[in-house]
Amino acid sequence: MQFCKPTGRFAHNRALKLNKRVAAAIIVSGKAWILTTSLFFTGFVSSGQNMRATFTPTTFSPAFTVNRAPALTIRPGDTVCTETIDAMGFDQKGVRRAKGGNPLTGPFLIDGAMPGDVLVVRLLNVSLNRDYAYTSEYFVSRSMPAEIMKNFKRRVPLVKWKLDKKTGFAWPDSVASKYPHLSNIKIPLNPFLGCIGVAPDNGKNEILSFFQGPFGGNLDYTRTRSGSIVYIPVFHEGAYLYLGDGHALQGEGEIAGNALETSMDVEFSMQLIKKDSLTLQYPRVEDDEYLMALGTAKTTDGALAIASKNLLDWLQRDFHLTLSEATQLMSTSIEYSVAEIADPNVMMVARIRKKTLAMLYSDTAANRANALATAISPVASIRISSKVTTSRSVPRVVNHPVAISRQAGSPA
Repeated sequence: MQFCKPTGRFAHNRALKLNKRVAAAIIVSGKAWILTTSLFFTGFVSSGQNMRATFTPTTFSPAFTVNRAPALTIRPGDTVCTETIDAMGFDQKGVRRAKGGNPLTGPFLIDGAMPGDVLVVRLLNVSLNRDYAYTSEYFVSRSMPAEIMKNFKRRVPLVKWKLDKKTGFAWPDSVASKYPHLSNIKIPLNPFLGCIGVAPDNGKNEILSFFQGPFGGNLDYTRTRSGSIVYIPVFHEGAYLYLGDGHALQGEGEIAGNALETSMDVEFSMQLIKKDSLTLQYPRVEDDEYLMALGTAKTTDGALAIASKNLLDWLQRDFHLTLSEATQLMSTSIEYSVAEIADPNVMMVARIRKKTLAMLYSDTAANRANALATAISPVASIRISSKVTTSRSVPRVVNHPVAISRQAGSPA
C-alpha cells in the first residue's frame, strides 16, 4: 500500500458502488479452498461522498478527553491519513512538538456516534516514518523481584535503537550505552500503535494517556497494527477518537517501561455499529488470524477474568455457543497475552484462532471454508455464491457495510 503522506489538504472520493466477483483463497485444515465470492460494498454519506482526508496535526493531547476541540470530523466510511509523534513528544524530524507522556493525535469526532455504539477502526497502515527509536535500560517492578530492582537508579537512561525499514530489523545503536554481547542482535520490526481510544466516562470525562480501560487507551498490544480492526465502546456523542504512542517493536508486557518508542504514519478507516446491534464492555481486536478480547484491571487475575469474559461474550453472541460448549472450546483453544504491566493497570488479552472457529460450522469443506471467510470480520458483508449458509448473525453497520476480501495469512 502506498501511504498518502499527510499534507493538511483533503481529497474526496466519489461514493463506491461495487458488485464484483472475486476468488478468495481460504485455508482450512491445511487445504486451500477457492471460493467465488460476491462482494457488495456501497459507501456513502449524506453528501453522497466518502471523504479521504490527509491530516497533519499541529497540537497534541496529553489525555483522552471530551474537553478539547475536535481536530477533524469524520463520518462512517471515511478514511484518514495522519501521523503520530513519539512518547517523548518528538516528531519524525526529531523536533519536539509536545511534552512527554504519550501525546496523542486527535480528537477525531465521529459523526453519528452515540453512547453505547461501537467504533470499528480499521488500521489500514501503521508504519515507521523515521529510522530510530528510544527505549529504557530498566525493568518495571511488576516484572522482577526486589533484589533485581534495587540495581536500577531513579533516573533511567534512554537507549537509542536503529530501525532499518529496508531489512525489517532493529538493533541497539547507542553511543551512551555499549552492549558488547548484543552486537549481533537484530530483532524483527513490528510497528503498532500503543494508544488508541476514545474519551472515557468519568467525573471529568478525561484521563491521562498512559491509562487504559473500557475506553481503550494505552493498550500497548502488539497486534494493534496494519491490517487489524479495533472495536471500541463509545461513551460520548462523537466518541472523540485519539491515536498515538507508536512502537517499532515491543516484547509482551512492555517490561522496560518503554517499547521502541518512535513516530508513525497512520492510515485508518471508520465504521460504526449501533448499540441495538452490538454492545461492548471492553475493546476487542481482530486480524486475519485471531479474535482478541481485551481486559484491564489493577491485578493480573482481574484483567485475565475480564478478558476471558469478553471473549466468552463474543463466542456466545456470534457463534451461538452455550456456556457448556464454551467451556470445552475455550479450555482447549484459548491463548493469553500479557499486553501491558508497566502502567498502573494490567492489560490482558484472551484470543482464539479463526481456523479453530471455522470448525464450529458444518463439517463439509465448503461450509468450513465459508465460515472462515465470514469470520474475518463481524461487520463483514459477504455473500458466498454457492448455496452455503451459516447461522451467524451480522451486526448492522451504519450506512457502510464493510466488504472485506483477504487471502488467509496475508495482511490487508
